[in-house]
Amino acid sequence: MSETSGVAGGLADPEPRGVSPYATGGGGVTLERRVAVMYLMRLLTGATAVELRGRRVERLAFQQAPAHRVDDLVIRAARDDGSTPLTLSVAVRRAPAFTTSDRDTEKLLGDLIADVPESLPDGAERRLAICVAGPQVAAQEVGKLAALARNQAGADGFFMQIRTRGKFSRAVQGRLAHLVNLVTASLSAVGADTSPGGAEAATWQLLRHLDILMPRVEVPDETDWSELLNQLRPWAREQTLAAAAALRDRLEALAASYAPAAADVDLAMVRRDAHELLDPDGSRVTWHRGERLNSREDQFGRADRAAGWAQQLRDRDPELAVAVAVAAVRELAPSPCAVLTLWGLTTAAQLRRLPIGHAAGPTSLAYLPDLDQLRTIDGSGTVCTWKSSGALASVTYLPGQDVGGCALLSPDGQYAIIAETRDQVALWRIPDEVFLGRRPRTPMNGLAPFSWAANGTVAGQFDYRTVDIYRLGSDGPNHVATLDVGFVSRTAWSPDGRHLAVAADDGVILFAVDTTIETVLKLPVASKSATLAWSPDGRRLAVLTPARGTSAISVHLTGKRSLRVYDVTAGGAVVTAWKLAAADMLVWSPNAAMIAYLAKGDDKDDRLVLRDVDTGEVVRRRRQPLDAQAVWWPKDDQVVTATSIHGPRVWDLAKDKSRQFSAGRIGNVSWAPNHDRAAISTVDAGPRVVGFDPTHTVRLRGGDARTVQWSPAGNIVAGADGPVIALWNPSTGKRLGVLTDGQLPIGALAWSPDGSQLAAASHDFFGVQPGLITVWDVTTRRSLRTIDGAGPLAWAPDDHSLAGTTDGTAVTIWNPRTGQVIDEWRTDQDRVKSLHWSPDSTRLAVPIDHRMEIRHQDSGTILRCVGHTDPIDNTCWSPDSRYVATAAGSGLTIWDPEQGKPMAVLSLPRSPFLVGLHWAAELSATLHDGSVLTWQLPADLWSASSEDEAPGRQLSNDERQRYGLPRQRPSPTTP
Repeated sequence: MSETSGVAGGLADPEPRGVSPYATGGGGVTLERRVAVMYLMRLLTGATAVELRGRRVERLAFQQAPAHRVDDLVIRAARDDGSTPLTLSVAVRRAPAFTTSDRDTEKLLGDLIADVPESLPDGAERRLAICVAGPQVAAQEVGKLAALARNQAGADGFFMQIRTRGKFSRAVQGRLAHLVNLVTASLSAVGADTSPGGAEAATWQLLRHLDILMPRVEVPDETDWSELLNQLRPWAREQTLAAAAALRDRLEALAASYAPAAADVDLAMVRRDAHELLDPDGSRVTWHRGERLNSREDQFGRADRAAGWAQQLRDRDPELAVAVAVAAVRELAPSPCAVLTLWGLTTAAQLRRLPIGHAAGPTSLAYLPDLDQLRTIDGSGTVCTWKSSGALASVTYLPGQDVGGCALLSPDGQYAIIAETRDQVALWRIPDEVFLGRRPRTPMNGLAPFSWAANGTVAGQFDYRTVDIYRLGSDGPNHVATLDVGFVSRTAWSPDGRHLAVAADDGVILFAVDTTIETVLKLPVASKSATLAWSPDGRRLAVLTPARGTSAISVHLTGKRSLRVYDVTAGGAVVTAWKLAAADMLVWSPNAAMIAYLAKGDDKDDRLVLRDVDTGEVVRRRRQPLDAQAVWWPKDDQVVTATSIHGPRVWDLAKDKSRQFSAGRIGNVSWAPNHDRAAISTVDAGPRVVGFDPTHTVRLRGGDARTVQWSPAGNIVAGADGPVIALWNPSTGKRLGVLTDGQLPIGALAWSPDGSQLAAASHDFFGVQPGLITVWDVTTRRSLRTIDGAGPLAWAPDDHSLAGTTDGTAVTIWNPRTGQVIDEWRTDQDRVKSLHWSPDSTRLAVPIDHRMEIRHQDSGTILRCVGHTDPIDNTCWSPDSRYVATAAGSGLTIWDPEQGKPMAVLSLPRSPFLVGLHWAAELSATLHDGSVLTWQLPADLWSASSEDEAPGRQLSNDERQRYGLPRQRPSPTTP
């Protein structure tokens, strides 16, 4: 129905007696009707509102002039015991200007002032309200002024407070000035006192009796209108969203009929007029207010509200959250929300890992000669053993640091020291994953002052002034000695484990370590930062230090360093001295003829340099990524480097070729239909198919991919990189073909349910060219049609709809077979990040920043799920469409999509971060390091509610009152 403007062309009929001057203008018919529906809902359900101040609606009257000058709606409410009745007169205006020159607002304020009560019977209260169409700046400022006026005993104090310099914004102070001018004009029109004092007193009186209401009941924001469905659902005949929508529509039709009749409506009248849409089961909903609190429905509602409190307490006080949830289930009602909330608070995720290799850069390497394998470890505790072909042989996971960690392998690769925290290290035996102990350490320099000897001896600076030496025995590490050497930057063991070099502040000290500890040599190295490397024969020690007179910042930027090689068998004589531009890492060749180091370059890459120790001649060099952080030389023909985010890179000296081992963080993941394998794209390591067994890894050859999607038929994996889409056989890794028809990069892919067609959305990062969706026939590799639109994309499981976006903020649904637009609506965000069809194809979930909108395709209604404090990252539906899960920050929330109610909140780590949600038999969260967390929802909620859960701590009666739980009666005293 179109809304009237309030200005008619030609001759207008005289305004009928008893009809509000605002009924045909200002607020608009639709807005006024929908506001009336909100109060009809409260009359029907007993719900209250802020402006009712704890009272419940008893009557709702329409168009009550001339008894009330402000008469769009007149609400009469009272408390449950009938005390302190309230009369609330509501003026519905779409967007009042609240500025001096606005004549409509001037007249409105004049009528409001006329309705301000002078005196009322004891206990009675009369208030006024202006209801506008959604949040508006001017209305918000007036609302703030009204709240302040209610807290001031008189006009003088109120105006003094507002005008105090710096206490309130200029906008609020200016809005008050506009109000005073409007009130002055209104008073002048009726011959009242317009003096400054009189106008200010009238303004204060008006504000202290005034509420500003800003319901969101019209497009583009219908949040409160949609929320009515949740509130009406328990009273609808079928207790479904569709039944609630029908009941809401009936209430809107009733409001349209009540207004012209100047109806005065009570509960019995509403029940009579909507009886066929209301639930007739009196055992579930009790209509008498006095009995409502004892109804089964209220017990379930109270349990749900307590569960909501428990969800909010999850991070702040987990123990209290569990106690509240337990009480909600056991003392109120085992509602699905309360049961699932308790389950979410007490369940633990099952952890599995995809063997992707390292998600962080390796920090240590060991060669296993018996197996001809390499073993690497990173700071997160991931230990990878690699075959000579570069394939993963095994992966072991030890606890470390997710970010910025470090770990050090023993020379035989059987033990590891891991920095668990900034100031603590742990010792592990790798083959059987046995923890051997931990000890605090100095947080300076990470694990740089730690080193292993071949005989199982380890040295490190655990305290600021000393180095401790431990030797591994059958019963674990045994303390050997403590060296009082001051702060050290590095330690290094000779290959035979008999000598320890320590880089201290005043030089490099060599200790002989046996049954006693002796200082055998001190090298005059004047540096507080030295890198040490023993030659494999144990005769020479290479020392890399910053160039003399160079600042730490300059060394970091330029790499200017000095390298000296000392002959420790000849009293520390200098054998070789070089000046380098290099990183602070070096390694000897296994035959002790060369030294490898990373030379700093001026271009985008560094260079790995191999240099003859005797002649100083550069023998070989090869480009390396700029972020290379370690170098090893485990075999004569192999030099290995590692970067901060990638796996090992092996330089085969015999073939002069480099090979990057398959590793790197997961950027995108798509699970196979049977959930036994996943297609992943990784940073720099290319796309792969991985299972939970390392031997099931398949490299997808012949192309790269930033986005991957597994076909519903299970026989093809599609991956997009730039404007090219590659199609692979996931079992063999062979590329089957490519799809491309443009220059713009592909940003989103979506398979048809039968896997015969693939939709691809291209986009221009700079926004110059419009986006385009191409639908491909996968068998013929031909484009079937193009659609003007953009990603993200979602193809409905029933094959009837393809969802995407246009103009960034408009969600559009097309017929995928014809390209014809079926439906479209706009969001209030710049860009929609993802779209998700329910498995039954009846609803589309659209995460938008901190909330999620669920649109029902049949009715067009939108339900909003709100409550996240972080933007939503991932979304997925349960297989039966009963629930939808959203991941945001450290929380994974399971929602009831019919009510928009959070049913459970599970914990997620913030690091490693989430890359995908998937719901098959279990709800799974895939993290960037290959971790897969899974949860199994209880199949029978009623049985789950009776399980012997941890009771949590005892709740005080104050806590019980705060969270809506029954008070605990004192136990009887035993005589």
